[in-house]
Amino acid sequence: MTESDETDTAASGLPQSPRPWTPRLGDLVHDSSTDRSAVVVALPGDHGPDALTYHLALPGEVDRWSVPGDASTLSPAEDLPPPHLSA
Repeated sequence: MTESDETDTAASGLPQSPRPWTPRLGDLVHDSSTDRSAVVVALPGDHGPDALTYHLALPGEVDRWSVPGDASTLSPAEDLPPPHLSA
């Protein structure tokens, strides 16, 4: 298998499908670990090679939180209403 192949091979030798979605900077995501929707404000590796987490924040807020770099708790939030913004 070459690096240009779109599928990976598991340890069993069976092909695995590529991850269907990867969060990008600025994406609105739903974090199942907190049951909140937020914006991706930093990606794994943005703050050096040892930074292995996504950083999320509510729009207009300064509080941030981190989730695992494998994005296992994240899903696209297109179908969710945006987080409430207070004036």
